[in-house]
Amino acid sequence: MIYKILKRLFDIFFSALFLILLSPLLVIIALLILIFSGRPVMFFQDRSGLRGKRFKLYKFRTLIVNAREFETMGKVKKELQTDIGKILRPIHLDELPQLWNILKGDMSFVGWRPRSDLKEFPFLKDYKPGLTGLMSVIYYLDEKRKQKILRCDLASEDCEELYHNGKINLFYAQHMSFWLDIRIIYWTFILELENLLKLFKKQ
Repeated sequence: MIYKILKRLFDIFFSALFLILLSPLLVIIALLILIFSGRPVMFFQDRSGLRGKRFKLYKFRTLIVNAREFETMGKVKKELQTDIGKILRPIHLDELPQLWNILKGDMSFVGWRPRSDLKEFPFLKDYKPGLTGLMSVIYYLDEKRKQKILRCDLASEDCEELYHNGKINLFYAQHMSFWLDIRIIYWTFILELENLLKLFKKQ
């Protein structure tokens, strides 16, 4: 109970703070999309949240308007991305509007990544989806950093099964704590800095 209260207070305070501090950046991104890609500026997705409640997930539009007419497998094809989208997506700036989802209570900073349905993972209904999560960071970490965040013996069968058989979300549900959330946010920040450096090197 204390964890849930702390988590919600953290979400409210920091989502409101970041919405205020980043409002100039949000306006600039919206204007750049409007000027170079046209309308619509925002993209909405229907997602399942806590207890299966449906909500609208907010994103800046980074794909061409008729992108849904094309079949894509895995990563979004480069030709479907707008010029602005090719900059926003690698460093996830297109997801900044989800701060509003967090403030509203649809999402949390840390959780499972929002899904359209929860049939495959029904246990996720007990928790809010997140802007980031264990699943979002674990596959991008090297073995040493995985060990730091998972705190398990990487040589053990349980740990191997954990991130090779897609049980990361279940692991988070069983071990969730405010301290684990802070570690996930920390590694998310580190990974985004690395992505930003890679983007600069390509320019």
